[in-house]
Amino acid sequence: MDGLVEELGRVVGGDTGAGAHRGVLVWRRAGRRAGTRAAFFGRWPRGATRTRSRPSTRMTRNRASPHGVPSAHDRRGFTRHNGYCAPCRWQPEPVGNIHLNPAAGPIVIKRDSMEPKVSVVVSTHNSQHDVHRLDESLRGQTLPQSDFEVIYVDDGSTDATLEILNELAASFDNTHVISIDNSGWPCRPRNVGIDAARGEYVAIMDDDDVFFPDALRAAYEFGKSNNSDVVNPKESHSEVPSWSMAVFKKNVPNARNVLAPFSLMALNPRKLYRRQFLNDHQLRFLDNGERVPFEDALFNMAVFAKASVVSILADTPYAVWVQSGQASISSTVVLEPEERFKGQERVLRTITETTEAGSVQRDSALLYVHHSRGAGFFSRHIARKTDDELSHLVELAHTHTIPYLDPHLDDLLASSLHDRSTLLRARKNAELREIAAWDEEVVGRTTLTRMRSTPQGGVRLSLRTVWRRSGERKPGIYRDEAGVLRRAYPEAVRGALGREVAGLDRDIQDATVRLGVRHRSQPVTWTFDTRITSKTLEGPDQDLDLVVESEVELTGLETSAGNVLNGGSWVLNSFTALFQYTQQRPLRVGDSTITRAYTAADGRVMTVARVASGYELTVARLTVTLDRSGGAPMIRFVETDIAPIKGKILMGRKLVFPWGDRLMVFAQRSVAARRLVRLLARARWTAVDRTGGITSVAAPSRLGATVFIQGIPYAIS
Repeated sequence: MDGLVEELGRVVGGDTGAGAHRGVLVWRRAGRRAGTRAAFFGRWPRGATRTRSRPSTRMTRNRASPHGVPSAHDRRGFTRHNGYCAPCRWQPEPVGNIHLNPAAGPIVIKRDSMEPKVSVVVSTHNSQHDVHRLDESLRGQTLPQSDFEVIYVDDGSTDATLEILNELAASFDNTHVISIDNSGWPCRPRNVGIDAARGEYVAIMDDDDVFFPDALRAAYEFGKSNNSDVVNPKESHSEVPSWSMAVFKKNVPNARNVLAPFSLMALNPRKLYRRQFLNDHQLRFLDNGERVPFEDALFNMAVFAKASVVSILADTPYAVWVQSGQASISSTVVLEPEERFKGQERVLRTITETTEAGSVQRDSALLYVHHSRGAGFFSRHIARKTDDELSHLVELAHTHTIPYLDPHLDDLLASSLHDRSTLLRARKNAELREIAAWDEEVVGRTTLTRMRSTPQGGVRLSLRTVWRRSGERKPGIYRDEAGVLRRAYPEAVRGALGREVAGLDRDIQDATVRLGVRHRSQPVTWTFDTRITSKTLEGPDQDLDLVVESEVELTGLETSAGNVLNGGSWVLNSFTALFQYTQQRPLRVGDSTITRAYTAADGRVMTVARVASGYELTVARLTVTLDRSGGAPMIRFVETDIAPIKGKILMGRKLVFPWGDRLMVFAQRSVAARRLVRLLARARWTAVDRTGGITSVAAPSRLGATVFIQGIPYAIS
């Protein structure tokens, strides 16, 4: 029965079978385009309206960029352009849809028999401010529009969301809209979308998400090549550089048997699921007519338990969660403690009922929950609780979560979480409160201490990392009489733990430092593996400092995930991990915390050449920091990165007028444009100051500067 989509007909018709939903209206675009007959099989349904429509020109004129590439120029974080770039000049292929008259009653829809590769399911609710941004990123996909479909399921919006969605469905043949009565939670609309999907894989997204341009193509091909049941692709956060960095180090064809990090973290639905796998195991979001706390975790844990192949795609950015200030369906819900712990118990029960005791899969899933919602729940916020409130939380934990968390999992936790779990199991509430108040976040601070060029035309960075608590306090490490490293807890906590206090050997061994880069126009962070040269403990035995020295060599911007980054301006960060704390913080040079790497499109980071006068020049790249801590801003160059000619550097003001960025790009290959930039920037030869291996020069403008290297201008901001 090629071309007959029975399941969608059941949805529209209100069939009471498995997966069907009543009261659903489906809107379709008329499948007619200039010179092309609608690909419709059979008769026109009774009550259907047959219409003509012109090819939409909305994708080629005056609209925001469909590529999902954020920019600092736009308030929402996305650049605008004229629509004439190559990804915008596509023409949608007709797929034989029709426009239904809702007054005609239930009918069975017949569509083109070709199944798309991917079905994108998006649940919406009062998202009129976000839905256009998501749809624009879908129109800019490198995967052909005919290879995927978009199914919007509106959960009873009361604003203009449904009207906007219907306009989109009328403009694009691969876009479908389903409207249901408000359910109050994302579970039902997601299930409706999965039931209506026809694609080989289903991509579930929220209405405040945005796809990167190559997302669907890369995720589908990676999943197809590995026969993946689920693909966990690299996601990013518009405001949090370190979002899920622990899991997206490199591509993993099958990470189901990896203990840590948990292969499906973070437990949101921004993943690619094989549709037949979901249907074979009847995997859907729990929809019991009530709000379901941790519905994403519950669904993904069930998926993880049934999946044979869980793949991690780390070398291609997939999606970004854009924090726009608009609330999603469940983001504003505040859970009461009882509801929170019952929701956690439901997740834990799903894990224990669907995985084998003692298996890596069970330990991996339980360890992730223990880290984040078991012992990890009792963090600094409980220090503000009254005695009665804390006792209530402890009893809830013993009722709903502790019975599922075997004590052997404590030994797999970081030391401070191990000690918290010990106190929690013993119901030592006073000491639990004290350790939570004392054990605040330990932040890694990484300083660039040296930069040297390499014979291959690259650069070698030397890094030094120390960890600090608030108030510049050390991380709280001491060596006891037996020479064992432990956390320097208050005396009451040490007494309560006794011999069960955890040692720190594994924590010190697992302490890591990686170099991270984040493009100025894209909210995605990439990391480079470093070579740890030394780990030392400095200071008195009662208050030790952990110091990690490391090196990273950048011959080209090839990340640890294996992909090569393109040219542009990159913010350098350090990704550090100690105990249970991980951070992504700016790489420091001296007192400055803004460090950038400037690269060209050929991928090399630095090229060193000798000129007749004997001065060493950086031909195409430099690493600088802009220090605004003092009076006038100072631009600071690492000495081995750029050696000025005769003690001077050609500098000017930053071009801040609207077309300044385009002129700077054009100047990379045009001598005439370089001369114009030099004139407009009022560039002058500026004397430099050398102190402590750093070359500094005063910036001519508080807005930034333009620096000329080998005649090529670079904008510093």
